Order: sequence, then structure tokens, then C-alpha cells
Amino acid sequence: MDKQHPRILEALTTQPWMCTEEGLRQMIAIASYGGDLEALQTKMEQRDPEAYKTSYRGSTAIIPLSGPIFPKANLLTDMSGATALSQFALDFQAAEDDPSITNILINFDTPGGVTSGIHEAAQLVRNSKTPVTGYVGSMAASAGYWIAAACDEIVIDATARLGSIGVVAGIRPKSEGDPLEFTNTASPKKRLDIESKEGKADLIETLDALAEVFIADVAAMRNVSTATVKQDFGQGGTLVGQAAVDAGMADRLGSYEAILQELSNSETGGNKMEFAALTKDDLK
Repeated sequence: MDKQHPRILEALTTQPWMCTEEGLRQMIAIASYGGDLEALQTKMEQRDPEAYKTSYRGSTAIIPLSGPIFPKANLLTDMSGATALSQFALDFQAAEDDPSITNILINFDTPGGVTSGIHEAAQLVRNSKTPVTGYVGSMAASAGYWIAAACDEIVIDATARLGSIGVVAGIRPKSEGDPLEFTNTASPKKRLDIESKEGKADLIETLDALAEVFIADVAAMRNVSTATVKQDFGQGGTLVGQAAVDAGMADRLGSYEAILQELSNSETGGNKMEFAALTKDDLK
């Protein structure tokens, strides 16, 4: 029995993506899964749900951003441990609104995702009144890097990968059974044949327009020129560890626990400074 998910496959291959090739192939493989879905459901239920929720270390809120990125929760987010931007935004806003939170740490491990909603998510992070640190222990690629670039500081592991800046669209060839379509004369681009010269040119024009917004945002958030992003930020590929720092894509190397310790020390240090400023009369 065919247990593929045609609607998901259609979505994966008909919309623009900001994602690494391996990430997109992984999602297609999941959507094309032809095995026992009940067994897969059992495996999903065995995952630790706490790993996908906000956690806290002192006054630091730790928000995970892992797996492929989608605007809303769906079957793929359930099956692949992906991130739904709708939930990420709620978690981020809750941390920012909490008066006991002095720092937000976003823990990235993502190949990227869909284009929809990424710009808004990045702006949410960029406009935060609470200091935001992005930590990348494995990967923050494409759409994931767009959000990471919005952080006040990006700290990465020596083996972590950053970049894959660009937009891609995978198109499934037409089958013989596809229905014929007719378009009104005033809308000649509404149903362009993607396999035609005009159709390909129109699609690339759309991808270029999306990429320009992506590049301009990264340039502004990393305080560099768009020319620098295009030339030095991987040119669509990824940079590893120190190379990413040298290119300006990240601020420094570090570890997850070290960053949390630094944030904790900064909280303690602030209290010490306040006490140091007190006079004897204040203490009385």
C-alpha cells in the first residue's frame, strides 16, 4: 500500500526554500516514507518532548531552534523534530516579557526551511529588548542563519557550519496525467510552464528577489555590506568554525556550557557592581 504523503511532497517541491540540500532531501525522504506509519508514530512518541521546549538556567531562557523550519506545526514538524515558527515566536515573546529573564540563548541546529515567516522571525529577534545570544553547536544554515544573524552575538563550535545563504526551488516534472489548464489573457504569468524558457526565467526572478531580501537583512544585522555577504559569506555554501568567524559570519568560537556560564557570571557580576557602589550610609 502506498503510504507516501502527496500533499507534503507537493509542498516540498513547489515552493521556494532556504535550506541545505541534505536538509531538503531528508524532508522529501520522510514525506516519501513507504513503511509502517504506526511504527514511525511509536518512534515519534519516544522522543523527549522537553528537548523541544524552552528551558532555563538561572535568569537565562534557552530556546531551541532545531530541525527544518516551517511557519506552523504540521506532519513534518511532528515526524522530524522540526521547528514551527509560530511556536518559536510564542516562546521567544514569553521569554522577553518575563521580568526575571535577563538573557535569551537561542540554541541552533537547523538546515534551514521555508521562506515564509523567516523575515518576521528574524525581526522579532533583532528588535528584542533582552540581550540575545545565538549558539551553534552543529549548523545554522540558510533560513536558520538568517535568524541567527539577528542575534546580538553568534558563538559557534569549532566544527559548526554556518551559511548556505540563498533560495532554491525544486520542481517536479509534469506527468502525462496532469490536467490541462487555461489562463485568462490578462494574466500570462499565472500558469507559466516551468519547463519552458519563460517559466524558468520567471522562477529565477522570484528566487533572486527573495535572495536579495535575505542578503540585505544579513548584511544589515552583521553590519557589513551586501557585497561582503555575497563574496565572503560562503556564496551559497557553508563555512566551518574559525573560517566563519574570520569571514564575519560569527563573532567567536565557544561551547554551549561556557556560554551559559558566561551569562550566569554576567548576572552575578552585575549584582556585585551594585553592591560595590553602596556606601556605608546606604548599608545602614
